Parts: sequence; structure tokens; C-alpha cells
Amino acid sequence: MTDRPKIPAPIKRAVRQRCGFGCVLCGLPIYDYEHMAEWVVTQQHVSDEMTLLCPTHHAEKTRGLLPDERVRAANAAPFNLQTGETTAWKLHYAGSRCEAIIGGNQFSAATIDGDQVLVPLMIDGEPLILFLVEDGHLLMSLSVYDERNEPVLLIENNQRRIQPVGATPSASIAAGVRKPSVLRGRVLSWCATRFRSRCEYTERSV
Repeated sequence: MTDRPKIPAPIKRAVRQRCGFGCVLCGLPIYDYEHMAEWVVTQQHVSDEMTLLCPTHHAEKTRGLLPDERVRAANAAPFNLQTGETTAWKLHYAGSRCEAIIGGNQFSAATIDGDQVLVPLMIDGEPLILFLVEDGHLLMSLSVYDERNEPVLLIENNQRRIQPVGATPSASIAAGVRKPSVLRGRVLSWCATRFRSRCEYTERSV
């Protein structure tokens, strides 16, 4: 018996985009690549015959508890493409400090009881990286822009904002987001913000 070949990266990318970057049934952004027709039958990786399932739904399908018809129906109308964002996934967090390592720089702040906002990177007044400690859970928000200052990745409180492949940034997705200017020889401000207090660490750019 020969080993199953790895799924080529272009096929994985096509499946992720078509399925909305999450399980087609529940939207969870932690997923497995699943062949809707079993591998023993197809013996090949074909993007149109593959989908994304979270570990729970994948196990249910493998054990025959999840009908193939339901998987194919969800694949035709993925959960995340219907809602416009992935299902939130709470990060496992414990301890008295929150740290973010960005390149060769490290941001660290002590946490406190209750809700708290930590902003390791802010440019032109917009937090590009933000952590929210809420009810003991760590939520992350992230904004990434291309060279034209168009948003290419937006995560809000652990939810990835989704838009159709090839579409221009929509008003609903980009709402409330102010595009940062290009940084050239400027000073970056790293901020640790709490609801009633604020401290700043400023680093000179090289």
C-alpha cells in the first residue's frame, strides 16, 4: 500500500477560499481537509471534491454519523460565506501577563481582573494588533493591509472577516477601519491600554 500524497498547496488554497476559511457546517476556523468522496474511491486530490470540516464534524463523517448529503449541501453553501465571518474561537489563556512578539520586538503587559484591552501596535491612532481579555478569555483583533492600503486580512475578536474571493473590499467589511499611512522612518508607538489607565512604550525606528 502506497502512502497518500500530500495535498498540493494550490489545491488547499482553493478549498480554503471556496469554503470560507472554516468548517462548512459550523464555521470553526480549525479544520481538516476532507474528501467528500472517500480517498479509497478517488485516489486523487481534486479541489471540487474536497471540503473543510472541523475535527468534530470530520470524526462524525468518518464514523458514519454525519450523512454525506448534508456535507455536500453545506459545501455548496458554506457557513462562513453565509454569515460573512468565521465562528469565534476562544484562545486558551492563563497567567498574569500577556506577551506579543513582533519580529525582534516584544510587548508585555501585566493583566488585571476584569475586562482589559492590550494594544501592542497602533499606527495613526488605529490599533493594528489588539488583545481583549474578557471574562477570562483572550480575544485577538488584527488588521493587515497591502501596499495600496487595502485590507487583506481582518480579524475581530477571534473572528476572521470574510469576503468573496476576488471581490473589492466592501463597505461592510471595511467599516470603521481607517487605513494607515505607509511608515518610512517614523516612530512606532506601542501602547498598553486599560479602561482607566494607559501606558506607552515608544521605540525608535532604525
